[in-house]
Amino acid sequence: MKKIKVLVADDIKVMRSLLKSNLSAFNVEIVSEVDNGDEVIELVRKLMPDIVFLDISMPGKSGLDVLRELKSEFAGLFVAMISGHNTFENIKLSMELGADGFVIKPYTAIKIREMIDKYRSGLRGSFLI
Repeated sequence: MKKIKVLVADDIKVMRSLLKSNLSAFNVEIVSEVDNGDEVIELVRKLMPDIVFLDISMPGKSGLDVLRELKSEFAGLFVAMISGHNTFENIKLSMELGADGFVIKPYTAIKIREMIDKYRSGLRGSFLI
């Protein structure tokens, strides 16, 4: 099975470490990690990941602004939003902007596996929390 290439974007180092630790169990390759929204789009262009785990609250561009740009340029890119601020507004806007899922912090292996399984199954356009 081909390794899934993953980009992790979260401004909190301990959260990136926790997410990477959870991802390591699912035969993925973490191609890069980033701590601000300004760098995400350039890294996606350069590294062409299969999945982006994208935090909503980051310095520079917000995750929602980055999501809008990513879906405009890379319509088929699988983007899982991640946030500790799981307000209805954040979830609704993420859905409207084309996110493929929403993972509420703190991460659990179950939620991360659901996102990886969703990607592997080819599901697009259906939102999963």
